[in-house]
Amino acid sequence: MSHLAEANAPNVLAIPTPTVSGVEPSLMSVVDMVWPDQSNHHGTLFGGAALAALDRLAFIMGSKVLRGTVVTAAVSRLDFAAPAPAGHLIECTAEVVQRGRRSVTLKTELVAEALLTGERTHCLSGDFV
Repeated sequence: MSHLAEANAPNVLAIPTPTVSGVEPSLMSVVDMVWPDQSNHHGTLFGGAALAALDRLAFIMGSKVLRGTVVTAAVSRLDFAAPAPAGHLIECTAEVVQRGRRSVTLKTELVAEALLTGERTHCLSGDFV
């Protein structure tokens, strides 16, 4: 990762669901906000920024599940359902759907939430390997 990318990387916290000792997490969430510099001329989150948010979460979840070095090998069927407006929270979730010895398949979702009203909108989903 370049120094510029590191400087522009969002400051997010991945929160795994509580686990029993010795049992790997099967669900993880990250919450962030859509900032103006992540928005296009329509005032909504760039599609690439949304994809990057899901990819970061997939990396964190894959690393935690496999306890090793991981890379994104494949992304299948990305469905952009609705825009995420600037100023809204975005919650990215990842769930393990298949685990092998050296790979893990994750179902991911990005949901936007209006900060003041709490209204939630499904925006993007896809599978990461």
